[in-house]
Amino acid sequence: MSSLSQTEYRGIQFVSGNSSVTLEKLEAAVLSPKMKEWCDLQIDGGVVNTEKVTVNDIKFFGPVAPEKVGFVALEGTATEIETGDKIMASYAFIRGGSVAVFVHVSVVSDRRVDHYGLFTEQIRYPLGDRLCEICAGCVDAKTNNIVGVALNELEEELGIIVNVDDLTSLGNIIPSGGGTYETIELFYLSVSLTDEEVGDKISKTFGENTGEKIKLIFTPYEEMDNFLDIVGDVKGECAWRRINNRGL
Repeated sequence: MSSLSQTEYRGIQFVSGNSSVTLEKLEAAVLSPKMKEWCDLQIDGGVVNTEKVTVNDIKFFGPVAPEKVGFVALEGTATEIETGDKIMASYAFIRGGSVAVFVHVSVVSDRRVDHYGLFTEQIRYPLGDRLCEICAGCVDAKTNNIVGVALNELEEELGIIVNVDDLTSLGNIIPSGGGTYETIELFYLSVSLTDEEVGDKISKTFGENTGEKIKLIFTPYEEMDNFLDIVGDVKGECAWRRINNRGL
C-alpha cells in the first residue's frame, strides 16, 4: 500500500485502493465539498473514530476537480469510540446531498378542479429499468445550493418555471444509510395548468439536452396511495406522507 497515493484531511488518512486512483484524483476527492462534509460528520459526530479510508473508485462529472466529484466508493478502518470495537460494515458510497420536489398540479376544466401528482419516468441504470419518481437532482457541488438546484430541475425536467417563494420545505430524508451517504431535501410545489398544457407536457420528452429522456406522468390524487405502492419511489412516499400530515 505504501506505493499507492495518499493524503490526509483532519487526521483521517486517505489512500488509493488501486492504481487508477491517482494522487491528483485522490486529492480532488478529499477536497470536494461532499467528502469534506462526510469527513466532518465522521469526526464531529463523536461516535466513530475513522483512522484510514481506502478510496476504491471516483467518478468525476467532467475534469478532475473538487467541484466535479460525483461519486466516491470507499472503505474505512474505524472503531466505535465508546467501546473501541471495530466497525465491520465500513463500506460507503459517497454521493452527497440531493433534492426532490413533489409537484401538485391543479387542472381546472368545466368548473371542476382535478388534482394530480406529477412524476417523471426515465431509465435508471442501477435498476436496469425505467423508474417513476418525483422530480429529483443532486445538490450543486460548488455552491452547495439546494433551492437553486430544485428550481433548475423543475425547469429542465418538467418545463416548469417557478420562484423560490413557491417552494415549501418538507424537511430531509436519509434513503439508504446502510450503504450510501446521501440526504435528500424534500420540497412541495403547487401549480395550476390547463388541459391543453397537460396534454402538451405529456406529449413531450424532457431533459434531452442533458442526455436524459424524461416522460411526465400525471397521477390523480385519489389514486396516489396505490400508485406509490406500485412504483416504490421512497422520495414520493415520504413527501406524500408529509404533505398529508401538514394539510398541504
